[in-house]
Amino acid sequence: MDQDCYPNGFATAGAVNAMSIAVGDPHFIIKDAKQLGLYFQDDWKMTKRLTMNLGLRWDKDYDFVGGSDIANSRTYQELQAAAAFSPLAASLVAKKASDYSKNFSPRVGLAYDLTGHGNHVLRAGFGIYYGNTFQNIPLFMEQQNNATIFQTAFSLGSTDEVPGVATCGSPSVSPCTLDAWRYGVDPLPTIPPPSGSLNVGATGRLMDPKYRNPVTEEWNGGYAWSITSKSVIEAEYVHVLSLHENKTINLDPKIPVNPALIQSTAITETAGAPTCKPLPTGCGFYRPLDAAFISAGVPRLGSVRNEESIGRSRYDGMNISYRQRGFHHVDLIANYTLARAVGYDQD
Repeated sequence: MDQDCYPNGFATAGAVNAMSIAVGDPHFIIKDAKQLGLYFQDDWKMTKRLTMNLGLRWDKDYDFVGGSDIANSRTYQELQAAAAFSPLAASLVAKKASDYSKNFSPRVGLAYDLTGHGNHVLRAGFGIYYGNTFQNIPLFMEQQNNATIFQTAFSLGSTDEVPGVATCGSPSVSPCTLDAWRYGVDPLPTIPPPSGSLNVGATGRLMDPKYRNPVTEEWNGGYAWSITSKSVIEAEYVHVLSLHENKTINLDPKIPVNPALIQSTAITETAGAPTCKPLPTGCGFYRPLDAAFISAGVPRLGSVRNEESIGRSRYDGMNISYRQRGFHHVDLIANYTLARAVGYDQD
C-alpha cells in the first residue's frame, strides 16, 4: 500500500473504497439427480463392399434442472404472486421446468470400398447426441429454496453510508460514509441477519418452463487412400450444429422510459404505464415487473435471470492426415485442420 496516500494503512480514511457482504445459507444438494441411458447399435455387411452401422440411443435425466426445488424457490413464488398483475410473470409460472424426455438419438454410418481391395474407401456418418444440464445452471435457483437465502446484505461504494455506524472519521462525519470510515478505528458495519425472503433489489433466478437438454447434430464424410500396406492418406469434412445451449436472459432489465430523453440513470418509474416525471426526478428507467411486484406486495427484484435453452453454435472443419507405420522404427503422423467455429448469444 502506498504510504504517501495511506499513511495509516487500512486505518486511513478512504483506503477502503468498496465493501460488500452476503449472508444466508449458500449450500445446495443435488439429492435426486439420476441418469438413464439405453442404446442399440450394430454393424451390417450389406454387400462385399458396403458396411452400414445403425444405432439408436435414448437418454433420460432425472432432476437435472432442479425440478424438485422450483416450487419453493423464492423467485418462482414471487412470480406466482405477481402473475395476476403481469402476463410475463404468469407465463413463467404456468408450468415448472422439468427434465426433457424425448432425447432420442439416431446414428448411421457407412463405409464403401470403391475397388474391393480396401485401398480406396469412402466413409460417411450422421448422429444426434444429447448432453446433460451442467449443474451450475440451476444452482442459484436451488439455493433460493433454502430456509434462508444466500444473498447480498449490502454493497457499498465510497459515498454510501456504512450500515449501523452513526459517526466516523477524523474530523467526525455523520452519517458515516465509506470514504471517511477507517478500518480498525471506527466501528464495524452492522450485518443484518439472514432472511427467508429476497431483499429489495435482489437477483431473481429461474429455470425456463421450456428448458431442455442441449443437443448436437453431427455429419461427417471422408475418403481414405491406402498408399501402401503401412501408409494412408485421409481427408474428411466434419459439420457440428449445437442447439439448445444455455443462455441466461434478464427478463426484468432497466429500460429507458423515453430513449430520446434520458435525464437520469436511476429507476424513476414503477407504474404500470411509465411516463416521464418532471425534474428533478427526471426521465430515467423502469423495470417491466416492478409494478406487478408492488401490486402483489412482494419485494421488487433488481433483475430476473431466466435460464433458457436458446443458444446455438456451429463447427465446420476439414481434416487432412497422413499416417505411416514403421517409419525408421517410429510411427509418423501428420495432420492439417482448417476449421471455423461460430456461436450465437453465448454465455
